[in-house]
Amino acid sequence: PAMACNDATLSVLVPFEAFQIARLDFAQELARLASQGHPSGGPAPVHEVDGAEKVLAALEASDTLAMDIAALVTDLAPSVQQSAMIAMGRMCGLSAALCVKVASPDLLRHVVGVIGQAASAPLLKAALFLLHASALSSAEVAGELVELGALPLLCERVEALDPSAKADAVWCLAAIAAHDAQLAKAVGSSGALPLLKLCLKEASLPLRRVTLSCLGSIGMHDPDLASTLAKDGILTDMIQMLLHRDLLLRRHACRALAVSVQHLTDLSFWKPEATANTLACLGPACAADSETAAFAAALIGQLCKQSRSLAGACHEAGAAPMLARLLHGSKAPVPVAMALGHLCAALPPAAAAAASAGAVDNLLSLLSARPAPHVCAALASCLGSIGGAGPEGAAALASSGALLAMARSTLLSRRKLSRTTAAVSRVALVAGVSRCTD
Repeated sequence: PAMACNDATLSVLVPFEAFQIARLDFAQELARLASQGHPSGGPAPVHEVDGAEKVLAALEASDTLAMDIAALVTDLAPSVQQSAMIAMGRMCGLSAALCVKVASPDLLRHVVGVIGQAASAPLLKAALFLLHASALSSAEVAGELVELGALPLLCERVEALDPSAKADAVWCLAAIAAHDAQLAKAVGSSGALPLLKLCLKEASLPLRRVTLSCLGSIGMHDPDLASTLAKDGILTDMIQMLLHRDLLLRRHACRALAVSVQHLTDLSFWKPEATANTLACLGPACAADSETAAFAAALIGQLCKQSRSLAGACHEAGAAPMLARLLHGSKAPVPVAMALGHLCAALPPAAAAAASAGAVDNLLSLLSARPAPHVCAALASCLGSIGGAGPEGAAALASSGALLAMARSTLLSRRKLSRTTAAVSRVALVAGVSRCTD
């Protein structure tokens, strides 16, 4: 009888175990499909010309997807929950429409609850991944997460001892703050700023990079947020990272400072050595890192735009020739051209230095490649600033045929221009001819 009872028990458990295994397999297969739907192909690409688009369209057209994924995310088995959250996070990253479809308020509430509990490390990591992907894809979902009380829980995770858990939580805060000023203010007022300032002093380089990105996402929206970062000494801490040996850390520091400085009128925190540190990011150490140099140029441009005295400091430190040389063959010429344009507009001697360093020829070479209209407008704007600053720049434009090249690449290009692009092009041409006498 005992043997018969055991056999009966096993016969009953087998289908239940098979059901649970099938749920786990379904969640993992869904995660694989979601990775195929990504434009980059993910870890297992679809070998079709429009394979990724087909997968995304099939997922968006499914009527039962939201219900199926909700059942898996709330499953009692942690392994099923983890796989389902990864799958849902990948789907949220595919499109905002798919994110809104699968990220229901009840499901988000469950994910926030998982983050708030002392969950296992793999499950917590999956929940943070899902929260980051959903918040980044949709401002609506990010707002719902704020209403569900996700910010205090994320701040608690930022205080964790594990640098990896800290970085995941900071990524989530950055995803929420990136959308608009209202959400960024919610992140700033949640008590996150003192914690983020401490994260800048951590030994973990990945954590410090993510923290800089998060702070940039907070300060980029309006003057109040940028001023808060300045008053709390966070921008000063960023300046110290401009000479760090890690180029990625420099890049994130330049980006965070640039997007914050654009809103500030009080730049008293900016010390003379900070200008030298910024120009160092344009020098030989970063010559092979075009992205870091581009963000450093953007920072220089904002400094010159906001303060004439800082423009003078940049000029005295040799910014004009450095920017002019950086234009040669640049893959991201817009921030460099805008920086040089702001510098020349603020300080006429800088325009003469830029012209002597070959800036006009480099800009014309870039224009001849016929880049996108907005890029042509930025290059033309820089040429206009050089020509309109003084007789030396005007002579360089006149002798090189730059005015005709400016007009042909923008207003006379027979390409569709946006209102902003057309307006910038007109201003550039007017500035370019304003100093010409012949």
